[in-house]
Amino acid sequence: MANYSGTIIATGLAQSKQGTPSVKLQIKTAVDLDTGAPADHVFYADLWLSEKAAERSMATLRELGYQADTLDALNGRNELVDAPCEISTEWETYEGKETEKVRFVNRAGSYAERGIKPLGKAETSAICNRYDALLRATAKRKAQSAPAAPSRSSGPAPVPPPQAGDYYQPSNSDDLPF
Repeated sequence: MANYSGTIIATGLAQSKQGTPSVKLQIKTAVDLDTGAPADHVFYADLWLSEKAAERSMATLRELGYQADTLDALNGRNELVDAPCEISTEWETYEGKETEKVRFVNRAGSYAERGIKPLGKAETSAICNRYDALLRATAKRKAQSAPAAPSRSSGPAPVPPPQAGDYYQPSNSDDLPF
């Protein structure tokens, strides 16, 4: 699955070959959210209006910023054009051909919100009380088993780095490196 941020560039009402109505969105991507790389693709997404999917589709329209009380404003008009969004896609085989298809349409910013959600104070406290002692014990065992660092007093003294103005001075011309 791939995730992109983009902009809605066109909308319309549509109907599948089986007769299921949908709100069709044309979306131009700008960034691949998984890699951060620029992305310049155009996808079509259907927000299905079947009995089972209509409520979720209406919620998605509202999240995208649709304010009208009827779907008529989406039929080839500019109500959601330029609205930022994010999409998740997946590859599927359709009529023997691999295509990348939109699986989800979400409002802009929702991809980042799907990350790690912090626990509440009570849950955090319970986990910390149970495992902090184990964490400290592990660190103590590691420190005790670490080999001692070698002494710096053994071996020849280090050569100081050259200073500005230092240059090679051979004792005789036979020491020249060329």
